[in-house]
Amino acid sequence: MIRDALGSAWWVLREPRILGLSAASTLLFSLLLHWLGASGDLSALPAGAITGTILVLLARSWVGLVIAATALGVLRRDRTAPFLRTVSVSAAIAAFILTALPIGPLIIGAFLMVSGRAVIGGVGVVIFVVGVVWVAIWSQAGMLLVDGKAELLEAADSSRFMTRGYRGEIMALWLIVSIALVAAARCQGWLDRVADAWVMGPPTAVLIGVVLQIAADAFATCCYAALYYELDRSEMPQ
Repeated sequence: MIRDALGSAWWVLREPRILGLSAASTLLFSLLLHWLGASGDLSALPAGAITGTILVLLARSWVGLVIAATALGVLRRDRTAPFLRTVSVSAAIAAFILTALPIGPLIIGAFLMVSGRAVIGGVGVVIFVVGVVWVAIWSQAGMLLVDGKAELLEAADSSRFMTRGYRGEIMALWLIVSIALVAAARCQGWLDRVADAWVMGPPTAVLIGVVLQIAADAFATCCYAALYYELDRSEMPQ
């Protein structure tokens, strides 16, 4: 499944439409976040800027669903699909809810693991593992909603059914995606230091960093759509 999903992600990533939409999204929302001051210490931001940052992140997630839905149409070779598939507000909100709920144990578990106490840390590890498994089980709920194959109350159960037998591979794939995103973010800081050392100047470092961020964001979105595409296809009668 991992090989098939990565292969499909690479195939759809080469589609100019998907790459262009992802690049435009990354650039636009990165500029908005920078304008709001979200690239620095969030605790120092005024209430208005924090609210604006939350709204920008929600909008970015919505656009990500739109790009993923469009990528799904490309993967299915649907010639009747529109250039840009739309995602309703209700479907996006439902997807956000089902995505946010499993993340709660991850945050709580991570917080407890760094408490410095062995017992509390052990409890944190258990909660974190439960959160990881929960994320894998509900991982396809958002795409099921976007694809119109489930409503809010049944999307979680449908995702549980769809992911059976593949959850270990799903977790491995999202680990690969997470590493790519973290590496892109780390490279931006490293490029700043290299640019100063080699006297390339900040513009060069920023340009390379933006390219890496666009590539990482596009890769993550395409993997999201490709994984659903492969799981959905595996359920079809041969």
